[in-house]
Amino acid sequence: MNATIPEVLSDLIGATLAPDPTARPASVRDLCAALDGLSRGSILVASPRTQRNAGRSDTLLQRTHEHDTVRNVVTEATSGNPTVFLLTGDTGLGKSRLLRSIAEETQAAGGVATLGHTRPEAALAFQPFLDALLPLAARIPELAGPQARVLRSFLRLGDERDDLSKPHGTALDRRAIFIGLFGALSTLARTRPLTILVDDLDEADPDSIELFESLARAIDTADEPVKILLAAALGRAGPRRTKAAGRERQHAQPDH
Repeated sequence: MNATIPEVLSDLIGATLAPDPTARPASVRDLCAALDGLSRGSILVASPRTQRNAGRSDTLLQRTHEHDTVRNVVTEATSGNPTVFLLTGDTGLGKSRLLRSIAEETQAAGGVATLGHTRPEAALAFQPFLDALLPLAARIPELAGPQARVLRSFLRLGDERDDLSKPHGTALDRRAIFIGLFGALSTLARTRPLTILVDDLDEADPDSIELFESLARAIDTADEPVKILLAAALGRAGPRRTKAAGRERQHAQPDH
């Protein structure tokens, strides 16, 4: 594959061309959804090696402490120790660029990174997570029946009656959805480490914040190696809106 193609797109191309029909995207709808996710939210970057050889200059990445922190977090997660990483700070301090460097380090480690940008005007439940996870639609054939169904339904690719991204009536319903999503993502991460990035989480809809907290708790209590990194950028008010329950979070604030 072309080294300038990001891993998430490379995987999509590879799945589409797979000799085994059962390994290909299950439908044109799934393939289109994955492409839509790539166009609307995911980080599309060349491999870190290619960018460095091209003489790319990035002030943020030259800050040794921040770069080392990112590398350590990614190394921890891609080694099978699932990690939650929070970036806080005012607008303009470089949180989005630091998310980008996390994506680059993930790719350098052979993993896949996807990004969801919070769009408050969208008024859509789970919006940044829908954007972040849509590129994985083409990998649904890798999942067993129940996991495939929950991811397909969450991404609104199933029947209308199965749309799990709609508000549900009980906490038990929502918990089942979130546990099912974590199970599906964990399965996909067995093939390649998976980094899920959410920008401006503190501006997201309440459902997205609840899902982030649920995934964070699942990471805290995982009883087997899972190669998942869940990272989010928040304003300084962010930590008050997200419980970040469980063990102490990996945390960073970009320098001025």
